[in-house]
Amino acid sequence: MCALFFASGVAALVFETLWFRQAGLALGNTVWASSAVLSSFMGGLALGSLLAARAAPRLRRPLRLYAGLEVAVATTGLAITLLLPSLGSALAPLFGELGEGPGRGALRLLVAFGVLLFPATAMGATLPSLARALAASDPRFGSVLGRLYGFNTLGALVGALASEVFLVPALGIAGSAVFASALGLSAASLAAILARRLREAAPERAEPAVATAAPGPSPPLPAAARRLLAAAFVCGAALLALEVLWLRFLSLFVTATAVAFATLLALVLGGIALGGLVAGLWSRRRRAAPNALADLALFAVVLAVAGYGGFDPARGGSPHGYYTEPQAVLALGLPLVAPLSLVSGLLFTLQGAALHRLLPSAPGNAARAAGLLALANTAGGIAGAAGGGLLLLPALGLERSFFSVAVLYALAAALLARRPRAPGRRLFRLSLAAAALSTLVLFPFGALRTRYLAVSGRLYRLADGAEEVGFAEGPHCTVRCLRRSLLGHPLSHRLLTDGYSMSGSQAGSQRYMKLYAYLPAAIAPRLERALLIGYGVGQTASALVDLESLREIHVADPAPEVLAMSPLVHTEPGASDPLRDPRVRVHEEDGRFFLQTTSLRFDLITGEPPPPKVHGIVSLYTRELFQLARDRLRDGGLVTYWLPGHSLSEDDAEAIVSAFLEVFPNATLWNAWGLNLMLVGSRGDLPPVRADHLRRPWREPRLAARLESIAVEVPEHLGALFLADADQLRARLAGHPPLRDAWPYRLSARVLAPDESWRALSPWIDTRRARTAFARSRWIERHWPPELREATRKRFAVEGLLQQAPSLTGEPAPLETLDEALSQDDTRAVVLWLLGSEVRAQRIVERERPRRPHDPAVNYHLAARALSERRYRDAAERFAAVLAARPGESRVRLLWAYALVRAGARRKARAALREARRRGEAPSPNWAWLVRAHRL
Repeated sequence: MCALFFASGVAALVFETLWFRQAGLALGNTVWASSAVLSSFMGGLALGSLLAARAAPRLRRPLRLYAGLEVAVATTGLAITLLLPSLGSALAPLFGELGEGPGRGALRLLVAFGVLLFPATAMGATLPSLARALAASDPRFGSVLGRLYGFNTLGALVGALASEVFLVPALGIAGSAVFASALGLSAASLAAILARRLREAAPERAEPAVATAAPGPSPPLPAAARRLLAAAFVCGAALLALEVLWLRFLSLFVTATAVAFATLLALVLGGIALGGLVAGLWSRRRRAAPNALADLALFAVVLAVAGYGGFDPARGGSPHGYYTEPQAVLALGLPLVAPLSLVSGLLFTLQGAALHRLLPSAPGNAARAAGLLALANTAGGIAGAAGGGLLLLPALGLERSFFSVAVLYALAAALLARRPRAPGRRLFRLSLAAAALSTLVLFPFGALRTRYLAVSGRLYRLADGAEEVGFAEGPHCTVRCLRRSLLGHPLSHRLLTDGYSMSGSQAGSQRYMKLYAYLPAAIAPRLERALLIGYGVGQTASALVDLESLREIHVADPAPEVLAMSPLVHTEPGASDPLRDPRVRVHEEDGRFFLQTTSLRFDLITGEPPPPKVHGIVSLYTRELFQLARDRLRDGGLVTYWLPGHSLSEDDAEAIVSAFLEVFPNATLWNAWGLNLMLVGSRGDLPPVRADHLRRPWREPRLAARLESIAVEVPEHLGALFLADADQLRARLAGHPPLRDAWPYRLSARVLAPDESWRALSPWIDTRRARTAFARSRWIERHWPPELREATRKRFAVEGLLQQAPSLTGEPAPLETLDEALSQDDTRAVVLWLLGSEVRAQRIVERERPRRPHDPAVNYHLAARALSERRYRDAAERFAAVLAARPGESRVRLLWAYALVRAGARRKARAALREARRRGEAPSPNWAWLVRAHRL
């Protein structure tokens, strides 16, 4: 029977994983939608436990009942997995009519409860039915419950890992559901065979005192039993709340992928399973084992506090405290999660043993005890899971929520407390109580900000020299806004959601995000209504606000915590928060669900959701999402969509491009910045772009300044971002299967390091290849103005130079690259970028210049400006001023010598060379090029 329940646990967790994936497609991926699904699922489990407890006296064939329950789960579970997305599509008009108020939430809960009620109820009744069957041959209920609970939870552990690591990648969603269904049916068949072989008789044989009594209503529960069930409720609430808190806490240090989430769940389940098995053995050998319940609850208080206070982010081996590998969850999570999970398994099993003794003697007591215990514990789990994410985190924050859960375990200890008879036991109990009270009194308040967040954001603070200016904790994520300053003024911002850098306003980030709006504005006849999926720091929203033709701008983002950071980012003089623009309408909704339920049609849909390997995000990059976007376009409307190459392998990128290309057969691929690529598609074919229309943004002073700030200084440079058209993409993909909802692991589970992605995808953005593709493209032949094509082809060389900017490579641009940029026309911004400056930095320097005329930073940026404007003598003087303040700046000495050469002061340039040689700087490739190219 334990083997049957192990298989049942595997199948149940595979189904649960699949149902949650499919429910996300049907009902949305917001915290509120997920909470509705989880509450419905656990509500069904609780209902099944209740029905089994009430029917306990009448359970005469428990193994046959168990077999029937498994058949019900297997058949309905398979049907739900296959049909749930279609149900979401069918209900989409109704969701749309209800709007975004409480009615939509109520319908989500109603649908989730109605869909999951039957299989979840059947699942909830399996433990009581098997407990009744096994208790017929083993009167020690604690041992029976421990074995069943332990083996079922071990099966759940296997199911949680197998579904994400093996089944879904190999079999897809439907194949995994068939596997789980077959496993459940196999367990049902074996149970039926076992029942036949045992010639199962009335279970009352195990309870001879009442074997001949006719079943009647269950006797009332004594007060001690009710107190025990209240403690089970509290323990269930505490553990499920902790799961929410643990996931949020670990997400500060590990990228929250689906495999990382499954690994954390496996740690919890492994601890619970071990605790259940140990408690079963303990109960078998010592009848007094349940007397330790209050001690265990007090120990849980200590573990809850110690796990948080003793957490070490360096345990995973990273020098900067952040990890992309799911395996890091094992190293970081094992000491945090496993001890308390083990204690939870002990508590559940020993509570069951104690409850069984307290129940009045009646037929089916084993089933009744198991059912009532599971009911109380699961009901508490519903409260804990929903309360942890929707109440504790927003109201108290992560740290105080950990403290609150520790207090819950103290409450459970109070409910379970019974005065020990032996003096030694009383002393031990008092010692534990003192330890628990001490940990609560000494709880490490403040550690989140001073220790953990300091480590979590270290990578980006070190890279940017940034400071934290915004912090928020909410139901969706923990958000921090980091600001990088120049001369005391904000220069750029970075948004960390949990520990992941989700968005930023650095020069390169601004460029690619704004191009998602500026490119379609240049090639589309007219844009009046736009939708932005994913707000980030609002750079694309800001670009959309720049477009005066837009009458409506809709923003779909499920995280109010992210939107709340917007005023902190848009602080530059002359800038305004895009969310305050009267044309902007915010929808706190998952972008896919918004597309599914809205009746609006758009001229432009631009998508910048989080990267696809973040947990719950892959469905925003599948063929089905792109089809939804196309269906919501007006004729001639455009989609621009982010392809985040920095975390993808080539196979990953090809799967997403293939999905996009299936929906948009006229798709094109463009390079926005580095490996931040842009997929562009239209509903129907676009008319040819007229040259005067393409040049229009550069005739508007405000837009022209915005375009210059992102180093797109002339219309031809826009065309130099082109990488491939649909025919060229098909040739490259060579039939690569598309990313689909049913095959989410056509994206590999591993998050690649940026250098790995660069090696894999850098050929995609090679400007020489792109120039050839431009010259041979049928799309360019049909759409790009003929009079601009030759000038555009020449501009590819400038784009190639820009790709060597330090903000992209992390290294100073080669001097030869700078020289080539200065030999081109219209490259002022390009030269600034190659020198590590930008238009925003120039504005700050201009404001500070009168007050800080000798500041090295001021003089460096002024020298960069002079060089970009070909004022070489001024540039040399400014570089000399920097050297006067900082004589050890070898890079500045090189630039000074170069500016002197350009200004015709070769004698001074040779003197600079001699000084560089004296300091040991001259043997560098840059100096060698300068000597050779300019004959110094």
